[in-house]
Amino acid sequence: MLIHLLVTVPLFLNFSSSFRINKCTTNVYRKNFLAHSVRPEIITKVESIASDHFDKPATINDRLVDDLGADSLDKIELVIALEDAFDISIPDTQAESFVTLSDIAEYIESAVNGNLLRRR
Repeated sequence: MLIHLLVTVPLFLNFSSSFRINKCTTNVYRKNFLAHSVRPEIITKVESIASDHFDKPATINDRLVDDLGADSLDKIELVIALEDAFDISIPDTQAESFVTLSDIAEYIESAVNGNLLRRR
């Protein structure tokens, strides 16, 4: 005979500073996550192209607007440079949704793996 027992357990959350996740922690997690999901050569190439485009060092966790100071024209020019470098096509709606360089790298990885290559 099978008996189901329902037990209610109170959940106490401590929101002290020791449990807060700050930007530094999330960036480390994000970079570690990316290291497994995106090939290093894609990350390096995206960082390099962004550094050249913005004339300053860029890392994979940089936000386009907040960290790199991109405006809408900068984003379009960067996307065009990345499309040429990786021989892919990035739809405008997708390009508008990019917030960080890691968003771009993840899209490029999926495009290259999924063979979403540019039609000539």
